[in-house]
Amino acid sequence: MIPSQRRTANRHPELAAQIRAILQATAMYNEANLIELCRPREIELRFHPQPGHPKWSANNGKVCFADRLAAEAAAESIAALPGADSMVSYECPRGGHWHHVAAVRRNWTTIYQTARLAAAARRAREGR
Repeated sequence: MIPSQRRTANRHPELAAQIRAILQATAMYNEANLIELCRPREIELRFHPQPGHPKWSANNGKVCFADRLAAEAAAESIAALPGADSMVSYECPRGGHWHHVAAVRRNWTTIYQTARLAAAARRAREGR
């Protein structure tokens, strides 16, 4: 997860309301009519049943989008704000949804999550 000081909304608080409005218009919603945040899948919970250990096994605070079009629309709208970072969308390695992230952070984020999930899947196959 991008540290809070690196997020556009935290570095430019004047943009926070506009970013929130963009997310409310494009994000997925859960049964409680709240914006859906990325949650661990079964394989993660099997090896790390206590959320937050390791840190990536809990809700990571990333907003979920139902499809690529919704994630790209939100990313483009946010990137168009004055002073905002360039954003890119990507399919979540946890599956079933999309996210967007600052373009400079995209490679680190997906590589890190994919490596962690692959390690958990490998442990499951090996019976550990």
